[in-house]
Amino acid sequence: MLKKIRVGLLSALFLLSGNIFAAESVQPVIQQKVDLNTADIATLDAELIGVGPKKAEAIFKYRTDNGSFKTIDELKKVPGIGDKLFEKNRDKITVSQPVQPNTVAETPASAEQPTSTETH
Repeated sequence: MLKKIRVGLLSALFLLSGNIFAAESVQPVIQQKVDLNTADIATLDAELIGVGPKKAEAIFKYRTDNGSFKTIDELKKVPGIGDKLFEKNRDKITVSQPVQPNTVAETPASAEQPTSTETH
């Protein structure tokens, strides 16, 4: 009888410990968005729904010819990308904003006032 209780307790402990370890190993999957302004052809092909190599090349070419995408809606201007394909990917895409150049004006050395060197 005591042996059956021990086996039952060990079995329960084993099952509970397995669930605890399984819970620790579950990692949430965080889907990163595809940046239309930085993604290469392979990434566009692999990550976007309904986009294969040819459409990925068209997106890349559009960006090369027209500059950075300003909004995700601009993707619909790419030949072969219609409303349906855009809607399938709306939540998967983003556009980064171009980095603005430093607008702090530096005083050029030639514009500095010379110090007085007069001696009395």
